[in-house]
Amino acid sequence: MQPDLTNTENVTLEKAKWVEEQANRILDFRVETRELLVKEAHTTLQWLFAIILGASGFIVSLVRPDQSTSLQPSPLPWWLIVPLVGVVIVASVRAIILLQKGLRIVPFPSKGNEPKNIATDSFLAHDEDLMRLVEARNLQERISEIRAGNQQIADAINRARFTIIVLAPLTVIASALLWWMAV
Repeated sequence: MQPDLTNTENVTLEKAKWVEEQANRILDFRVETRELLVKEAHTTLQWLFAIILGASGFIVSLVRPDQSTSLQPSPLPWWLIVPLVGVVIVASVRAIILLQKGLRIVPFPSKGNEPKNIATDSFLAHDEDLMRLVEARNLQERISEIRAGNQQIADAINRARFTIIVLAPLTVIASALLWWMAV
Protein backbone atom coordinates (compact mmCIF):
# COMPACT_ATOMS: atom_id res chain seq x y z
CA MET A 1 0.00 0.00 0.00
CA GLN A 2 1.36 3.39 -0.92
CA PRO A 3 1.49 5.71 2.09
CA ASP A 4 -0.91 8.61 2.13
CA LEU A 5 1.24 11.35 3.55
CA THR A 6 -0.51 14.39 2.11
CA ASN A 7 -1.93 15.86 5.32
CA THR A 8 0.65 15.31 8.06
CA GLU A 9 0.86 18.56 9.97
CA ASN A 10 -1.11 17.15 12.94
CA VAL A 11 0.92 13.96 13.21
CA THR A 12 3.15 13.62 16.24
CA LEU A 13 5.19 10.69 17.47
CA GLU A 14 2.85 10.26 20.46
CA LYS A 15 -0.24 10.19 18.24
CA ALA A 16 1.38 7.76 15.83
CA LYS A 17 2.41 5.45 18.71
CA TRP A 18 -1.12 5.59 20.13
CA VAL A 19 -2.69 4.70 16.76
CA GLU A 20 -0.17 1.89 16.29
CA GLU A 21 -0.91 0.55 19.78
CA GLN A 22 -4.66 0.53 19.12
CA ALA A 23 -4.17 -1.20 15.78
CA ASN A 24 -2.00 -3.88 17.39
CA ARG A 25 -4.57 -4.44 20.14
CA ILE A 26 -7.39 -5.05 17.66
CA LEU A 27 -5.13 -7.23 15.54
CA ASP A 28 -4.34 -9.37 18.61
CA PHE A 29 -8.06 -9.57 19.37
CA ARG A 30 -8.86 -10.75 15.83
CA VAL A 31 -6.13 -13.38 15.95
CA GLU A 32 -7.36 -14.67 19.33
CA THR A 33 -10.90 -14.76 17.95
CA ARG A 34 -9.69 -16.85 15.01
CA GLU A 35 -8.11 -19.35 17.39
CA LEU A 36 -11.35 -19.66 19.38
CA LEU A 37 -13.41 -20.07 16.21
CA VAL A 38 -11.16 -22.86 14.96
CA LYS A 39 -11.60 -24.69 18.28
CA GLU A 40 -15.38 -24.28 18.01
CA ALA A 41 -15.27 -25.54 14.43
CA HIS A 42 -13.44 -28.67 15.58
CA THR A 43 -16.04 -29.28 18.30
CA THR A 44 -18.90 -28.83 15.83
CA LEU A 45 -17.20 -31.17 13.37
CA GLN A 46 -16.97 -33.81 16.11
CA TRP A 47 -20.72 -33.46 16.70
CA LEU A 48 -21.37 -33.95 12.99
CA PHE A 49 -19.12 -37.01 12.89
CA ALA A 50 -20.96 -38.46 15.90
CA ILE A 51 -24.28 -37.99 14.08
CA ILE A 52 -22.91 -39.52 10.88
CA LEU A 53 -21.44 -42.55 12.64
CA GLY A 54 -24.43 -43.06 14.92
CA ALA A 55 -26.97 -42.89 12.10
CA SER A 56 -24.80 -45.09 9.88
CA GLY A 57 -24.43 -47.69 12.60
CA PHE A 58 -28.18 -47.70 13.19
CA ILE A 59 -28.84 -48.10 9.46
CA VAL A 60 -26.48 -51.08 9.33
CA SER A 61 -28.23 -52.66 12.32
CA LEU A 62 -31.61 -52.23 10.58
CA VAL A 63 -30.46 -53.57 7.23
CA ARG A 64 -28.60 -56.51 8.74
CA PRO A 65 -30.84 -57.85 11.51
CA ASP A 66 -29.71 -60.62 13.80
CA GLN A 67 -30.22 -63.86 11.85
CA SER A 68 -30.28 -66.11 14.92
CA THR A 69 -33.69 -64.95 16.14
CA SER A 70 -35.70 -65.80 13.05
CA LEU A 71 -35.42 -68.14 10.13
CA GLN A 72 -37.17 -65.72 7.83
CA PRO A 73 -35.84 -62.20 7.38
CA SER A 74 -38.25 -59.52 8.40
CA PRO A 75 -39.14 -56.72 6.00
CA LEU A 76 -36.84 -53.73 6.19
CA PRO A 77 -38.23 -50.70 8.06
CA TRP A 78 -37.85 -48.26 5.14
CA TRP A 79 -39.85 -45.70 7.03
CA LEU A 80 -36.87 -45.43 9.41
CA ILE A 81 -33.98 -46.17 7.05
CA VAL A 82 -34.78 -43.45 4.48
CA PRO A 83 -34.75 -40.54 6.98
CA LEU A 84 -31.57 -41.87 8.57
CA VAL A 85 -29.87 -41.98 5.18
CA GLY A 86 -31.00 -38.38 4.75
CA VAL A 87 -29.45 -37.51 8.10
CA VAL A 88 -26.14 -39.09 7.06
CA ILE A 89 -26.15 -37.22 3.75
CA VAL A 90 -27.07 -33.83 5.24
CA ALA A 91 -24.60 -34.14 8.12
CA SER A 92 -21.86 -35.25 5.70
CA VAL A 93 -22.47 -32.32 3.38
CA ARG A 94 -22.47 -29.89 6.31
CA ALA A 95 -19.23 -31.44 7.62
CA ILE A 96 -17.58 -31.01 4.22
CA ILE A 97 -18.69 -27.38 4.07
CA LEU A 98 -17.40 -26.77 7.59
CA LEU A 99 -14.07 -28.32 6.65
CA GLN A 100 -13.82 -26.16 3.53
CA LYS A 101 -14.90 -22.86 5.05
CA GLY A 102 -13.77 -23.19 8.63
CA LEU A 103 -10.85 -25.56 8.88
CA ARG A 104 -9.06 -25.36 5.55
CA ILE A 105 -5.48 -24.25 5.92
CA VAL A 106 -5.04 -20.95 4.10
CA PRO A 107 -2.37 -18.25 4.23
CA PHE A 108 -2.83 -16.08 7.29
CA PRO A 109 -1.85 -12.40 7.38
CA SER A 110 1.16 -11.74 9.55
CA LYS A 111 1.00 -9.37 12.48
CA GLY A 112 3.93 -7.37 11.17
CA ASN A 113 5.28 -6.11 7.89
CA GLU A 114 8.23 -7.64 6.11
CA PRO A 115 11.44 -5.60 6.01
CA LYS A 116 11.46 -5.62 2.22
CA ASN A 117 8.24 -3.58 2.33
CA ILE A 118 9.30 -1.01 4.91
CA ALA A 119 13.07 -0.78 4.55
CA THR A 120 12.84 1.27 1.36
CA ASP A 121 14.48 4.59 0.72
CA SER A 122 11.14 6.30 0.09
CA PHE A 123 9.65 4.97 3.33
CA LEU A 124 12.72 5.62 5.49
CA ALA A 125 12.98 9.17 4.20
CA HIS A 126 10.08 10.13 6.48
CA ASP A 127 10.08 10.84 10.20
CA GLU A 128 9.34 8.04 12.67
CA ASP A 129 5.88 9.39 13.44
CA LEU A 130 4.83 9.21 9.78
CA MET A 131 6.34 5.76 9.36
CA ARG A 132 4.42 4.47 12.39
CA LEU A 133 1.20 6.02 11.13
CA VAL A 134 1.59 4.44 7.70
CA GLU A 135 2.33 1.06 9.23
CA ALA A 136 -0.76 1.38 11.46
CA ARG A 137 -2.82 2.02 8.33
CA ASN A 138 -1.28 -1.08 6.77
CA LEU A 139 -2.34 -3.04 9.85
CA GLN A 140 -5.93 -2.14 9.04
CA GLU A 141 -5.73 -4.17 5.82
CA ARG A 142 -4.55 -7.22 7.76
CA ILE A 143 -7.23 -6.68 10.41
CA SER A 144 -9.93 -6.49 7.74
CA GLU A 145 -8.68 -9.67 6.07
CA ILE A 146 -8.65 -11.58 9.36
CA ARG A 147 -12.10 -10.24 10.29
CA ALA A 148 -13.53 -11.45 6.96
CA GLY A 149 -12.00 -14.89 7.51
CA ASN A 150 -13.38 -15.01 11.05
CA GLN A 151 -16.84 -14.17 9.76
CA GLN A 152 -16.67 -16.97 7.20
CA ILE A 153 -15.69 -19.49 9.88
CA ALA A 154 -18.39 -18.24 12.26
CA ASP A 155 -21.04 -18.51 9.53
CA ALA A 156 -20.00 -22.08 8.72
CA ILE A 157 -20.14 -23.04 12.42
CA ASN A 158 -23.55 -21.44 12.89
CA ARG A 159 -25.00 -23.19 9.84
CA ALA A 160 -23.59 -26.54 10.96
CA ARG A 161 -25.01 -26.12 14.45
CA PHE A 162 -28.39 -25.12 13.07
CA THR A 163 -28.34 -28.26 10.92
CA ILE A 164 -27.54 -30.37 13.98
CA ILE A 165 -30.48 -28.89 15.88
CA VAL A 166 -32.92 -29.32 12.99
CA LEU A 167 -31.90 -32.87 12.03
CA ALA A 168 -33.45 -34.65 15.03
CA PRO A 169 -37.01 -33.29 14.72
CA LEU A 170 -36.98 -33.62 10.93
CA THR A 171 -35.87 -37.23 11.20
CA VAL A 172 -38.68 -38.04 13.63
CA ILE A 173 -41.26 -36.29 11.44
CA ALA A 174 -40.02 -37.99 8.27
CA SER A 175 -39.98 -41.41 9.96
CA ALA A 176 -43.52 -40.90 11.26
CA LEU A 177 -44.79 -39.84 7.85
CA LEU A 178 -43.14 -42.74 6.05
CA TRP A 179 -44.39 -45.19 8.69
CA TRP A 180 -47.91 -43.77 8.36
CA MET A 181 -47.74 -44.12 4.56
CA ALA A 182 -46.49 -47.71 4.89
CA VAL A 183 -49.32 -48.77 7.20
